[in-house]
Amino acid sequence: MQELINNILSVFNANSIAQIFGLIALSIEVISVINKDDKKLIFFQAIAAIFWVIHFLLMWLVLAVVIWLIDMIRWFAALKFPKNIKLFSIFFILYWINAVYNFESLISIFAILASIWNLYLFFFLNWKWLSFRLGLLWTTILWLSYHILNQSIWWTINETIILILHFVTIFRLYRDKIKLANNLELEPVLVELDKNNLKFNNKKLWK
Repeated sequence: MQELINNILSVFNANSIAQIFGLIALSIEVISVINKDDKKLIFFQAIAAIFWVIHFLLMWLVLAVVIWLIDMIRWFAALKFPKNIKLFSIFFILYWINAVYNFESLISIFAILASIWNLYLFFFLNWKWLSFRLGLLWTTILWLSYHILNQSIWWTINETIILILHFVTIFRLYRDKIKLANNLELEPVLVELDKNNLKFNNKKLWK
């Protein structure tokens, strides 16, 4: 444990300015993941992406810089124009151009797959509640694999935290879904006042 802490401190001290931007980005991303509102999640992740780009620039990681630059535009585009095939196609081409031009090794495949899968998620599974969050969980696993294989201590910790938070948020969303289902089952009937007597109307309060 002490060795791990020492390694983290040495990585931090090697480029403290870059790591500070990374910490800010991580903090914003944590806020986005624990948020149950998908619109707020996308907004906060777009803000986090700005800090990640600065972090990667200072770390001289070209492939990651380009991915996050594209991601920043994609997040806002997905918010404004969900399910837009033309925009999806443009981003798809951009990701693949980056993948081919900045390909480093077979490990890069994990980052490429994560980017393409995220693109599909944000354009076509947006506002799908649990499906969207489960998709983000798979993206996090791909990025975690990428960072572990690259022996990146900082990023492994980062993705591990995000992975755990995804599990927690998915549990919270599922719990809310169960509560909603129970509320619908226990829903009271409407009572209508008739001129002569009280009549029970079986009409649902929720449609």
